[in-house]
Parts: sequence; structure tokens; C-alpha cells
Amino acid sequence: MLGCPFFTSGAQVGTGEDKVREASRIMCQNAIQYDLALARGLKAGGYLNGDPDCDQLARMMMQYIQGLLLYGRTFADIEIVRNDIRAGLYRLLDLKAEYRVAATPATAAA
Repeated sequence: MLGCPFFTSGAQVGTGEDKVREASRIMCQNAIQYDLALARGLKAGGYLNGDPDCDQLARMMMQYIQGLLLYGRTFADIEIVRNDIRAGLYRLLDLKAEYRVAATPATAAA
């Protein structure tokens, strides 16, 4: 079970290695920018319930994904990640029910 080496390294070194922490911070910021574009697009398209704060939502998505990957590595079980990622992101995004797609054996294996 793989994860982001920069995020993992940055989390492991704490405050002692500025260059590693900075690389980790940059990778996290890039992931957040991607998630922010996704959240803004979904909000603008009317796919989300309510009026979410897209900046906060983007941070929470990155945090959820990294935490889920850590959990999957800890238990050495990719199936945990496959089973939880879709439902977790749908809940975080508060994606309207009509746009949610249930996992099928074919999509779960992808």
C-alpha cells in the first residue's frame, strides 16, 4: 500500500528537517489546489448541497485522503481504501444524491 512519500516524510520528521517539511508543504498545497478546483467546479455546477466553503473543503479532502492512505498502509489493506474513499468524499463534498455512483466490482477494482 503506497502513499505520498513527501507527505509521509514531512509528517515523520516533525520540525527538525526544514527542506523535507517544505517539500511536503508544497506537495500538500498542490493537492489542495487540485481539490479546490474540483470543489469550485462542483459547486458552480450545482452538484453540491448547501453553500460550502470551498477552501476549507479542499483542505479537508486532502486531509481525508492522506489519513485514509495512512490507515490503509497501517492495516496493509487496499480494500479499506477502496471501500471508504468514494463514500467519504461524497460525504465531505455533500454531493447531491442524484450524482452519487455506487461502487461496482469493476469500478472498485480500478
